[in-house]
Amino acid sequence: MTSPLPVLDPAARDKLIIEARKKAILDDFAYFCTFVETEEGPLPDWPYIQEDVIPAVNSLKSLIWLKRRQVLATWVMAAALVWIGLHPSWHSGVSSKDEDETKEVIRRVEFILLHLPAWLRPKFSGRDPVRIKHAGMGRESIIQPYAATAAAGVGRAFKFFLFDEFAFHPYGKTNLSAVLPAIQNSGGMVAITSTSDPKLSQSGAMFDEWTRALEQNSTFTPIFTGRYCRPDQGPEVLEAFQVDSPDDDTFNAFYPEKWQDAFTARQGLVFGKDSTGDFIFLPERNMKEPEVSWRNCLWRVVGIDPGGEDPSAIVPVGLWKPTGFLHPYTDRYHSYGSYQSREAMSVGEVEDILKEINAKGRIHLVLVDPSQRMVGKTLADRGWPVEMANNDRSVIFLVRDLFKRGQFTFNPKDEGLLDELLTTEWKASRGEYAFSSSSGRLRFRTPSRHHADRLDALRYAIAGIRDFYPKERAGERGQPPLLKASQVLTKAGNVLV
Repeated sequence: MTSPLPVLDPAARDKLIIEARKKAILDDFAYFCTFVETEEGPLPDWPYIQEDVIPAVNSLKSLIWLKRRQVLATWVMAAALVWIGLHPSWHSGVSSKDEDETKEVIRRVEFILLHLPAWLRPKFSGRDPVRIKHAGMGRESIIQPYAATAAAGVGRAFKFFLFDEFAFHPYGKTNLSAVLPAIQNSGGMVAITSTSDPKLSQSGAMFDEWTRALEQNSTFTPIFTGRYCRPDQGPEVLEAFQVDSPDDDTFNAFYPEKWQDAFTARQGLVFGKDSTGDFIFLPERNMKEPEVSWRNCLWRVVGIDPGGEDPSAIVPVGLWKPTGFLHPYTDRYHSYGSYQSREAMSVGEVEDILKEINAKGRIHLVLVDPSQRMVGKTLADRGWPVEMANNDRSVIFLVRDLFKRGQFTFNPKDEGLLDELLTTEWKASRGEYAFSSSSGRLRFRTPSRHHADRLDALRYAIAGIRDFYPKERAGERGQPPLLKASQVLTKAGNVLV
């Protein structure tokens, strides 16, 4: 005969329930967030909070959160600081762009603590630091605010460190380097949150850490919340924000649609605005699927930047109207407008790609970077119709004109080419353009993640079309050489659409 189950009095039963809830809360940041109150009410369960931010905090994964303004990021991170503090002896640090902003984070931490349910609310004291007491254990957890100085966070052990508004932090990179070893030793996490600083464009610690995260060259998980991420703010609300912004560049930086917009000040860009203030490149005008296949283009040209110490790029460009309508065609990656590798390709690798392209439609002309004459000569000796490319950078003005006239389009999914278009700048501000005082050449500046290799190969191809297609139509170039059987693949690869 089994013994009857013990009957608990209500107080004992409630205590067991509370302890079970507390244990579940310590294991689940998402569950804890259901008890978090902000000054505007309960913490919203918006998709980007639930699906991106909360899982990263729950698993103690370091994150870098590039955000538009007003996404409740500070409230979510204040909740994370409190949740970490509910674990005995889990210590946190927080630093923002200045003392007032750091105090504001701590004020929100205190607000959350004060508005937790009574059964969950711990005893706590102080603001510098906040000390959360753990009853019956003789232990506490500390949330330490730090001023924006070069020494912030040095020599301390943390389970969690928050860098708030990192793009505006005067010592962000130095502080991050100081904090990371202690975080790694404790198995904890760093959270970097920020809008972009419009004045910095593609420079500064936020841009560097964001691009490293995107390239998986760091331990940070990248999270981007763009212009329309808030389900309670439609286009009409954003239009009101835009009216109140000092200029379009600032609005695009603070409310970016794509992450690239956050780091792109349109003035100073090669493909930004012209001297009249008109946009040179517009996605709705210049990002389109090709209207004809590669095989059906009137003329098919391939630009090659073999790279050397930079990435290699091969861009096939088709001319599909005699009046100069151009489109770079998709390569083996399908969604990209060029082939790009991290290491320079051998001549054999270049030729393999040319064979694949040629199998989809005969190549009329191959333009090779003029600094790589050995590559060009080798390909020519093997029977390819090679010319050394015209490296006159003023061709970039032809590309700009083609963009503005709508005669140059590229694949909407070509993120690589789009990235180079949106981030290549004039190197110095001398009117609209920048020239070298010694050589007179146009000077460009690119972020560290690329060297405009796709754009260089594209420029070679377009210069080739400009210089040689009129001669081709007039019959002045003669017939291109017949390719050998070894230069044509028996089965076309999935290189071009």
